[in-house]
Amino acid sequence: MKKTTFERWRAKVDIKGPDDCWEWLVAKNKDGYGRFRTNKKVMLAHRFSYAHYKNKGQLIPSNLCVCHHCDNPGCVNPNHLFLGTHKDNAQDRDRKGRGLYKNLKKHTDDEAIKIRLDYASGLSQRKVAKLNDTFQSTVHKIVNHKPPYER
Repeated sequence: MKKTTFERWRAKVDIKGPDDCWEWLVAKNKDGYGRFRTNKKVMLAHRFSYAHYKNKGQLIPSNLCVCHHCDNPGCVNPNHLFLGTHKDNAQDRDRKGRGLYKNLKKHTDDEAIKIRLDYASGLSQRKVAKLNDTFQSTVHKIVNHKPPYER
């Protein structure tokens, strides 16, 4: 007898307790999200999980993200998933310190003064950035008095 789509999906998941991550066991993309083929299309396994368990089997519109409370891209536990916009997903990522700028920090006033003094001494912005463990673009903002002073 031919398996249902859900049975095929279920066979690829290590289901544990309701609070544990349910790991996708097979194909994953470069970011660690499970890939699942259904109806001759490849979809993300966590989106399938959310659709099956929380959306009465209806697919999620492409303008919405299925986000992870657990921050584990290989997790398909519906208890760990929530819907959000791309903006919601980016804000969640940034709040948890996983974004592109995860290592940014505000420079203190004293650090900004030191950067301005280093630059005023004749050093290039690139050398000032290296000396102060920050980015050249940040040095540019600081010496031109354009907040925020992030590195």
